[in-house]
Amino acid sequence: MRESQQSNQCRELLPVGGKPCRLPIANNFGWKLFLFLLGGLLTVAVQKSLGTELSANRGDFAADLSILKNFCSGPQNEKESNYFLDMWAGRQLAQIARLNGLTNNHTLFINSHGRGGLGFFGNRYGFYPHQSLRQSKAAEPVFSAQDIARMLGPEKVASIHNVVISSCDLESCFSAPEIKKWFPNAVTIIHTPRGQAGYQPMFYSALVNPSSEVQPLYETKIQRNSNTPGYHISSVPAAGAKKLNPYMAELYLPGAQKPYRTQIAGRELLEQAKPSILLSQIQRMATVSP
Repeated sequence: MRESQQSNQCRELLPVGGKPCRLPIANNFGWKLFLFLLGGLLTVAVQKSLGTELSANRGDFAADLSILKNFCSGPQNEKESNYFLDMWAGRQLAQIARLNGLTNNHTLFINSHGRGGLGFFGNRYGFYPHQSLRQSKAAEPVFSAQDIARMLGPEKVASIHNVVISSCDLESCFSAPEIKKWFPNAVTIIHTPRGQAGYQPMFYSALVNPSSEVQPLYETKIQRNSNTPGYHISSVPAAGAKKLNPYMAELYLPGAQKPYRTQIAGRELLEQAKPSILLSQIQRMATVSP
């Protein structure tokens, strides 16, 4: 009866903001409370330990970093210094770079999809693989610049002087300063223009052509049959053609945190050499990489 009366008092006090009354505490309740709290602390400690181990294998956006390693390749011998993170269909980036003499440029090439709107504040940018390379129908793995740096390790990161990125920046979230933060020795960062899609033909054009010769290209959709559309790439605009803009390069002095110049990206920024151009390969790279 006493317990019932105090319960009624509680219901009366709580709605009007008074101090809630408490039921009498039994003599052994304190020990039960102590054991309960102790068990909770032990559970949290175990979960924290497991969480630390799990986070070591997870990236900024919870993607499995072991997946990232599967897309990465590096120098084949002591005369090479480039790294390739190729998450695009066909995975031909390293082959095309080597065929065009890009072997010892201390460059990280990233060929992937990309999108913004990530992170707690929705202002982060991430890289993710082409849909043909996804291992399952589960959510696509998205990786940050920090994830890529963690995957490569400090020694390889320190050797990288140029970072070349193919992915789109439709949400205007790509951040060259973030790339610079995790690759501090980079003096050239090449990427798609802010707020625009990235296109494979323009990406490869920046790798094999000097910037003085890089011009916009125009993509025209053609219908090969009832189900499969094709694309024609030309330097001359046609009716209804989509304009593909050149990639941009932000140039830094060693140790600087802000670029001293921004310009159209070209091969001479990676290597002072006359490029060999594979036009037939470039024209086949007509797929957008958003």
